[in-house]
Amino acid sequence: MACAKVTEETVYLATGNPSPKDIHQMFQWLFNEDFTEAYKKIMGLKTNKGLATADILKEVHAYVGRLITKQPDVLINLYIALADIEYRLASGASEKIQLGSLVGAFQLAREALAGD
Repeated sequence: MACAKVTEETVYLATGNPSPKDIHQMFQWLFNEDFTEAYKKIMGLKTNKGLATADILKEVHAYVGRLITKQPDVLINLYIALADIEYRLASGASEKIQLGSLVGAFQLAREALAGD
């Protein structure tokens, strides 16, 4: 066994999936940091925990559904961007570049919501 005690955190670490806590933290960065800082922080978390961009994207997609906004077009554009990123990842595109696309999509959504 890789660890003496099985906890929620050790299960997420062992499976290589982002925990809900990780996704929540990423959302904080995506909506509150500039592009460079959000990218660096998410890349650091990704590297430290051995996360794949596709796994992050899957959890982010589910988390986006919980956002409440008076501008549904912003959510639609965000979903379209997430779908495009998922397609490019499945086609073999660079994870680093697609992580940049993910951060950029949220930067655009944040700017659009600024008037909300």
